[in-house]
Amino acid sequence: MNWRAPRNRPFAHYISPARRPRRGVWVALLVCLGVMLASLGAMIFSADLIQVPSLIWSREFEAQWLLLTLAAIGFEAVLLLGAVALLHRRSPWSVIGPANSAARMGRHALAGAGLVAALFLVALGYDLLFGDLSGVKPQLYTAEMPGYVAAAVALIIVQAASEEIMFRGYLLQQIAAWRRSPWLWAVAPALMFGLLHFDPGQAPERAWGHVAAASLFGLLASYTTWRTGGLGFVIGVHIANNWIALLILGEAGDQYSILAAYVAPPATGMEMALWSLAFCVATIAAMELPGSPLKRMLGTPPLFTRSIRLKSIEQVAQ
Repeated sequence: MNWRAPRNRPFAHYISPARRPRRGVWVALLVCLGVMLASLGAMIFSADLIQVPSLIWSREFEAQWLLLTLAAIGFEAVLLLGAVALLHRRSPWSVIGPANSAARMGRHALAGAGLVAALFLVALGYDLLFGDLSGVKPQLYTAEMPGYVAAAVALIIVQAASEEIMFRGYLLQQIAAWRRSPWLWAVAPALMFGLLHFDPGQAPERAWGHVAAASLFGLLASYTTWRTGGLGFVIGVHIANNWIALLILGEAGDQYSILAAYVAPPATGMEMALWSLAFCVATIAAMELPGSPLKRMLGTPPLFTRSIRLKSIEQVAQ
């Protein structure tokens, strides 16, 4: 197993466009910061349009706020892909996967979503047999807002894809083209992603538990991007995970669970981190175990192989 970017063929194909033309990693960080600030500004402006007195703090207003948040994050991808085309002079698709890989990325996305659905059903079955589901309650009023639920289904796709395009796409590519160490291209974007999930309004234990859970997911996302040479699989995983968390089983009292069909008691910070770790282990096992259907579907090369010795990423892409 070799983590060095130029010595892993699928990954080298994926990051090779980021080297032409070469841009400093600080340019990438400034682009990401500018995109997030622009998205936040658009969100604040739009929020003023929906804050009519009759909706303040109502269920309908909370649903609108959730949709606005998802749309604002999705808007980041539009700005970022525009910057890729204008500033880096390369195809926006190159942030998602190599050229002519749309069908493969689609299959990978379906595989990722299917894996999350399977793991959720396994966890649900275990809780039904051995756990305690007495704290899980239905949110009957969500049936009153079918239009919001339908809009959330679509916007979650945009939001999840946008986050992956920024952190495991553009940012990871630019860092990997700058330095080969996975401590930079894998760990740094994962930690940035985790810290953006910090909520100062929560108790410190829960807030940092959320950061730890998101950072672990970021590390898993970097790993799957390295193994598959694109974002298809992790986008599918992210979409399915958010569908479940926001629309099927949310947390009681969480503003982002307003459209969830059921809510459970809030998890502690330690529980969130442990669940995220278990999910990461299960996903990697499903990807790497010999004879795994997921491994065959993804078509990933053997994990432990001799390194290919090439002078540059450009040689791999030829």
